[in-house]
Amino acid sequence: MRERPHDIDLLVDFYMQVYSERHGVSAELSADARKRLTRYKWPGNVRELKNVVEALILSQRNGKVIDGGRVVEFLSGMTHDAGLKDRIADLEREEIDRVMKVCEGNRTEAAKMLISRKTLWHKLKDIES
Repeated sequence: MRERPHDIDLLVDFYMQVYSERHGVSAELSADARKRLTRYKWPGNVRELKNVVEALILSQRNGKVIDGGRVVEFLSGMTHDAGLKDRIADLEREEIDRVMKVCEGNRTEAAKMLISRKTLWHKLKDIES
């Protein structure tokens, strides 16, 4: 990605759409957030950018604008011990817990709001173990 920085903005848009649809979240980036993502010197590959965008999507609620400060939090979190994958897993667990409470423990209803029923059951099994 360091060799093709002009692609970062296109990739951000693509993954914002993919993860917004996948997680049923309507979120957008502020101009400052977009600038921070495109100017960041991505040391890794596209997978790293995908992980950051997914974490940003999971950290938002419908209708919220992701600001530059939120982007800085996630980019700086990539260098800490917890790691970005752990943060994504934590956010995913929190969202599953929230939806399960809304659905009063009904897994089928929760799956309709989140992901496929089979995937939800696997994730719940991982959480419970």
